[in-house]
Amino acid sequence: MSAKQRTQMKENNDRLAREKDDLAALKELRDTIHKKASEALWVLMSPGGVPKDDKYSKRATSEKAQRPAASDFRHSEDYMVVTIHGQEFRLTSVQAQVIELLHQAYEKGQPDLGSALILEKIERKSSRLRDIFRSRPSAWKALVRITGRGLVRLNL
Repeated sequence: MSAKQRTQMKENNDRLAREKDDLAALKELRDTIHKKASEALWVLMSPGGVPKDDKYSKRATSEKAQRPAASDFRHSEDYMVVTIHGQEFRLTSVQAQVIELLHQAYEKGQPDLGSALILEKIERKSSRLRDIFRSRPSAWKALVRITGRGLVRLNL
């Protein structure tokens, strides 16, 4: 191999290393943005987080009045066995954590949660909440409703 070829190979390796570093930095920035957006959404969706004259608080209030009876949803202490609308589902521990978070949000009267926030709280690296339910797609369809881009709620 000639000196010129070695020089080109070294330059290519250096360029690839810089591109790899740039890609890692972009991924980190994306994750930070998703985390901050989820945290902001969590604050907005928490009680008192949205101004009373806001259209979203009116929607939440009207939805709260239309909420089904609590008997439509039952769960074991650890949420690994849940029943919704008469259908029973046995969940994995991670799936149970997701449903528990969604149920807690529902109980607070602010049922919509950001998928990224849920993934962060259960400490999962998956990019999609739905992937956690890959082993039980019928549970995903029955238990979780997508309400907006990146927002989910318990299907009550």
